[in-house]
Amino acid sequence: MDIPLMNTLAILSSLVYLGIPYLVDAQCRPSVTTVGGSFKTINKSPICSGDLIFSESFDWLNEGLWNHELQADGCGNGEFQKYMNDRSISYVQNGKLFIKPKVVGDAPLNE
Repeated sequence: MDIPLMNTLAILSSLVYLGIPYLVDAQCRPSVTTVGGSFKTINKSPICSGDLIFSESFDWLNEGLWNHELQADGCGNGEFQKYMNDRSISYVQNGKLFIKPKVVGDAPLNE
């Protein structure tokens, strides 16, 4: 049974309006999670529900993906902390990323 195109569009519009998931095709299910920025596709294909969009094996510390935040004075949560650019407190070992806190004394955070 063929459904006229206008009826199909009306049905799909109603599903979207009601928030009911539907299949675009048998291979790609829409997801409630959205991807922003320049990563709207993977290998020129739309990102579908269940697709892996990021992976990191931590074989080495890829400084193109990971960097230290430089902040002081609570960083928005009111805690007394300071984020420093110090590679001695973050390292990769056996496929795992380690981040260890470092006590720096009683000096003011913004020094």
